[in-house]
Amino acid sequence: MTKNIIGIRFQKIGKVYHFSTPGDTDVQSGDYVVVETSRGKQLGEVVQLIEKSTSRQEGSHKPILRIATPRDLVLRQVWEYKEKEAVEACRSKAKELNIVGVKIIDAEYTFDGKRLTFLYSSEGDENVDLSNLRNEMKVLYRRTRVDMRQIGPRDVAKIIGGMDSNGGFK
Repeated sequence: MTKNIIGIRFQKIGKVYHFSTPGDTDVQSGDYVVVETSRGKQLGEVVQLIEKSTSRQEGSHKPILRIATPRDLVLRQVWEYKEKEAVEACRSKAKELNIVGVKIIDAEYTFDGKRLTFLYSSEGDENVDLSNLRNEMKVLYRRTRVDMRQIGPRDVAKIIGGMDSNGGFK
């Protein structure tokens, strides 16, 4: 049995992950699909189509669950709006807790809303203890698993859209 391998991106600027589609599923570049990841259900955009693979690679890629419906796309917009609210709430709580040297960059909900990850950067290379902030966010978002993930300067620049003097990402 042959399967199509597709590349999916979950964020505008992000890594491409590969999934398989059944041979009879017609997926085009630019389509949105729902997949199961280690973080839960996610909605991603198809950005790459790879020639059909043989059964030799079968099982090496997780299958897509389905092509996204209009309802799925609206739901994703709702989560994106809630992500913006979550970033503001986290920044406010960090200020209230007097956490310095940490900047909350972004928040990401999984498609099913079961997990909320806050992306942050910190000054210097030291690890910052954000357990108090995480606990406060857990209280605010009780039905959601809350994670804090530190990202580096390059990832911050990709999210914010910054460029350095050489035309590359900072």
